[in-house]
Amino acid sequence: MAGGPARDDRGPDELVEAFFDRHRVGGAVAGVVRGAELTWTHAHGYTELTSGPRVQVTTPFRIASITKTFTATAVMQLREEGRVALDDVVIQHLPELQAAGDPIGAVTIKHLLTHRAGLPRESPAFDWAERRFPSVEETLDRAARLRFLGAPGTQHRYSNLGYQLLGEIVARAGELAYEEWIQRRVLEPLGMGDTAFVARGEPAAQGYEARVFSDWLPPADERRKPTEADGGLWSTVADLATWARFQLEGDDRVLSRGGLGALHAPSDDGPDPVPAIGWYRRGTGVDLRIGHSGGTFGFSSRLVFAPAHELAAIVLAAGSALVATLADPLLARAIDGAIPSGSSASARPRPVPVPAGYEELLGLYAWEDLSLPARVEWRDEQLSLVRSWEEGGAAAALLPSDDPLAFVVRGGRPDGERLVFRRGTHGRVAGFTLGGWPFVRLVPESD
Repeated sequence: MAGGPARDDRGPDELVEAFFDRHRVGGAVAGVVRGAELTWTHAHGYTELTSGPRVQVTTPFRIASITKTFTATAVMQLREEGRVALDDVVIQHLPELQAAGDPIGAVTIKHLLTHRAGLPRESPAFDWAERRFPSVEETLDRAARLRFLGAPGTQHRYSNLGYQLLGEIVARAGELAYEEWIQRRVLEPLGMGDTAFVARGEPAAQGYEARVFSDWLPPADERRKPTEADGGLWSTVADLATWARFQLEGDDRVLSRGGLGALHAPSDDGPDPVPAIGWYRRGTGVDLRIGHSGGTFGFSSRLVFAPAHELAAIVLAAGSALVATLADPLLARAIDGAIPSGSSASARPRPVPVPAGYEELLGLYAWEDLSLPARVEWRDEQLSLVRSWEEGGAAAALLPSDDPLAFVVRGGRPDGERLVFRRGTHGRVAGFTLGGWPFVRLVPESD
């Protein structure tokens, strides 16, 4: 009787390689933690695509919003010391926020920790397009500009701003700079020597932008945000294995067992994923999974653990990829006993730069009535036509001819057809014909 998805019998190494072959990142590393040990790892790619060494288990990556789990831990430490309470209103610790007006007086520390304060995602002074990333001090100085998106406690709205404010609360209540608190009170007791707000140890991974029409990835901007509590940490898969072990086993030097349980407890009874304090939960009982993902300038990350099974999975990548769709299946396979102990690394070649003359051809095109979208890409060292109207978005090679704008298609339905690019009035490539059928380029022809 047919039904259900086909069984995927690929081994974990093949699964990781297939994922990053599809998503294309500069380098990545995945790991599985069993009990107290990092028992399986797979490293992929290079720390830098041009000449950097291969990625290692000890290669530092930005972990982005996984940093929030460290910030939440610091707040819970302050709670255990009686310096803050989860029900404290935020203006008690950050009186500058009174300038925001109602309903700021109803926002509590727990609201910030669980993304239920009604705050926007970023500070009012934030502007990604202008590369404008305000400090916490600037946000507090301009608190009167703050606008709420909902009443506190009524709705989950993910907020980097909320965790930026929590970092300032840690600094003030703890009488120590936020970064110093994390270093002294969290990282040092756990022996996480390769985790810091500046990359340490091995050559750090270079961040890369998302793959757009080419395997040759553009380097990402350095993280310019002056705030750290919402996503500033670098770490390694080996150090995050220690962080996962702490979540699974606890360590009274950092947080009591009760404090750790409060950190992982659900904040409401809504649908999955349910926010906890700094974490997100899916499922219950033996099916409970707790995790957090991260994404920032050139990096993607995920840590997820299954408390009942004492297992965790970690994926760090230098590039843009939905790594939760790799980390979570790896954890499921580990629970099923399908990931043996061991370590491995890919030996894939470095990507080849786009040849001169091809760069202007790359892009998104469509049949002239804007149906049948297609992409021209530099893929696997070959100029390719990716046809969305064929099952699976199949790619066909474009073989050059004596005319630099004319190619012969090899593969799929248009095999053997002639594809000819055409220029517009400004001299830029404006479309192509495929076997005589016109496609237009879906970008402006002029600035």
